[in-house]
Amino acid sequence: MEANGSKYTDQGANGTAGERSSFSSAPRQSSVFMKYVRPCFAEFLVVLIFVFIGVCSVANVPSFIPFVHGLTIMVLAFLAGGISGGHINPAVTLGVLLAGAISPLLALGYVVSQLLGAIVGAGFAR
Repeated sequence: MEANGSKYTDQGANGTAGERSSFSSAPRQSSVFMKYVRPCFAEFLVVLIFVFIGVCSVANVPSFIPFVHGLTIMVLAFLAGGISGGHINPAVTLGVLLAGAISPLLALGYVVSQLLGAIVGAGFAR
């Protein structure tokens, strides 16, 4: 316990221990949101957009199908890369899980989000 009665401290930028007077659950809730909810929602949206654009491109001009899919994957992976890693595919998520880069709980959330995003994207294109 610190001299002022608080047992929670933060490490300052210069290496000294700064003191925090109270503990709030807000940072914990925020970290859960940032670690699980936000990336899963990003994967959901990215897959939804990818499937929607992919299905719509097939219906319009068949010669542009590879171009549209490639451009869409490139843009969406760039946009979601900073939030979720931009997996866009359950197989990629499985590979990243097997490599040990994400937790099994997060991988499950990604796969469920990707599958739901694909279903909703196909439904919108219908």
